[in-house]
Amino acid sequence: YSNHPVYNWVEISGSGTVIPLTDNGDENDDSYVVTLTFNFYYGDNNYTQITVCSNGWLAMGNQAAQVNYRNYPIPSSIGPADMIAPFWDDLRVNTTGVTRRVYYQHDVANHRFIIEWYQLLQVGPGSPLETFQVILYDQDYQSVDNGDILFQYQNVTNNTNSNSTDNHYATVGIENQTQHAGIEYSYWNSYPAGAAPLQNNLAILFTQDPGS
Repeated sequence: YSNHPVYNWVEISGSGTVIPLTDNGDENDDSYVVTLTFNFYYGDNNYTQITVCSNGWLAMGNQAAQVNYRNYPIPSSIGPADMIAPFWDDLRVNTTGVTRRVYYQHDVANHRFIIEWYQLLQVGPGSPLETFQVILYDQDYQSVDNGDILFQYQNVTNNTNSNSTDNHYATVGIENQTQHAGIEYSYWNSYPAGAAPLQNNLAILFTQDPGS
């Protein structure tokens, strides 16, 4: 398709705003509400806020009470509504320095809003550090009703989990407001036919305009 995604990492850890998440241990899972700088249409609804979780997902609107670390298939009634999950898994931030934090930035020139999970520790064998991002595009500058959503992966390890109460591997995909429909890219290390596995330098685009 002419509108296929091309990996082009946008680093914001040195210039973006730190989201004050405090998930640095068991039972410390945390979410934070961020105000968008443009109206974002998702599922034909208009949103001015998103909820960002330390555990690799965001959701439309104010859902700060949702902090789910245990990932499930998409769609599922468990977890937030209107979920956007680039890497839903049990992750950890730290609260000092610039490492293992989550950032956001409004890229005015390119009409997009970027959220980056930077070097978050995944709770599993080897404790890999995961760096990935979601880019929300302002639909007012596109020919679509709902804004494009881009997932990008700089360094990821889709890992089993050392905690017996967790579900192994990450969940990747998007879900609607009623939690009855969604697009699941990956769950339990399973992928649709023809889909690339999660890996470094991968880009996944959700769009209403695939092009020709």
